[in-house]
Formats: sequence, structure tokens, C-alpha cells
Amino acid sequence: MNIKDAAGAWLALREKQVSRKTYEIGVLAVRSRIIPAVGGMEVEAVTRENCEIYLTGLYRDGLAKNTIRLYYLTLRLILAGQGREAPAREAWQNPKCHELRPAKEVRPLDENERGPYLRACEQVEGGDLLKVLLYSGLRKTEALNLTDKDLDFKEKVIKVRNSKSNAGRRSVPIAQAIHETLRNRPGRLFPITGGQAYRIHRRALELAGIEHRGRGLHCLRHTFAVMFLDAGGDLDALQKILGHSSITVTSGYLKFRAPRCHDVVDRILASEADARDA
Repeated sequence: MNIKDAAGAWLALREKQVSRKTYEIGVLAVRSRIIPAVGGMEVEAVTRENCEIYLTGLYRDGLAKNTIRLYYLTLRLILAGQGREAPAREAWQNPKCHELRPAKEVRPLDENERGPYLRACEQVEGGDLLKVLLYSGLRKTEALNLTDKDLDFKEKVIKVRNSKSNAGRRSVPIAQAIHETLRNRPGRLFPITGGQAYRIHRRALELAGIEHRGRGLHCLRHTFAVMFLDAGGDLDALQKILGHSSITVTSGYLKFRAPRCHDVVDRILASEADARDA
């Protein structure tokens, strides 16, 4: 029996055992990835090398880690149904696969894009969340988990209790631009899912006429960092606000300021030249 036939038998059995949504995910994995890659192979002939080529292809296409895990698990279940084990190492433990996976590009909004984007935030439903992300530097999940108890208007800070890094709890200043936005919101401030937040962001980008490539929700955190540094903030303070466990991570935002740094150097040299001529 080849893998295509084994996958068909597995899906037929799967349809009776799981929810419709889970079944459709399996169908997608089989039709879009497994059959095109290894569907014609005999189940007994599958080798470790075949599986690793399949996994490397998933990484080469830039799929998310969880998607790769899902597609790998689907192949394993199909083979297990025929009494075989998938002999490949797990893809996320394969250094070679990691080398082939393209890095995700995240680009902050530049000075010419921020104004149109903020105006778009005023027009789209749910745009308040986007403004908070842009003016606080919070991660998406941190913002979505906020409740009214996390706001201290007396100290003018947002108390982040669950952080991604090992930096633990931290306090993020409440910018004047979002002060009123955060007021009078009982309970959970933004009772929506991550997917809904992303769709609101996409609508705002489209309305503002901004290219969405490299502009996921995380670009708002990058934009905040660049604005903070442009306004004269230092890296140590930015590290604390963003909740980075290492200053090395924070220093990565300096690369987005290269053109401005050159402008500063040019102004310094011009001032020195004027002083010499005086």
C-alpha cells in the first residue's frame, strides 16, 4: 500500500473519531503536503531520509513551527496506522532544517506611515487595541490579557504580570495618547482573540495604504521601540519597558535608526565646520 492510499484509509477512520474542524485540518495536511511530497511511496519503503526531506521542505516554505509539527504528526499517524513509525527526527530538533527556514521579517512603521495608520485606527472597530500596542510596546498576548486591575492611573503605569521573558513582572508607562483609551474599561480590557486582533490590524493597514508584508502585530512593538529611541530614550530604560531579559535583544532596534544616526553625525560635523569658519 502506498502512502496516498494509507492516508485515505486514515482519513476515513478519522472522520468518525474527531470533530469536523480537526478532520478538515487533517485533510488539508494530507492533500496539500503529504500526498505531493511522499504520496506515491510504498509505506514499507519509507526511510528516515524520505521523512527528513519532507520536513526540510516544510521549513524551506517558511511554515510556522506549530504547523510543521501538525503536518509531521499527521504523517506519523498515517504510518502508525499501517504499523510503521516515522523514522525521521523531529523537524524542530533538526539544525539543518532551521538553517533552511527563512527568518521572519518584521519592519516598524516609518514616520510617513504612522499618521495614516493612527487615523485608520480611529476608523476601524477595535482600533483602540492597536493604539495601545503602538504607544506601550506591549506584546499582543500581554495586551489581550490585561484587566482593569492591571492599570494604575495614579502612578500612570500598566502592570504586566505575565511576561514572555524571564524579566518577570514589569511596569509600562501609560502614554498620554492612550490615557483616555484605557479608562472606564471594566474587566478584561480587550475581550477578543489573537486572530481577531490580527484582522483588525490588517484592516487598519489596508485603510492606511500600507504594505502588510513584514507588518504583523509585532511591528507595533518595534515601532514603539524606534519612537522611544528617536525621542531620546536610552536602551536601559527601553529594556525595562519591553521586558527583555537581555540588553542585547533591545540593542537590535538600533539598526532601524541607522539613517537617523547618519543625520545626527552630519549635523554634528556641520556644526563643527561652522564653528571653525566663525
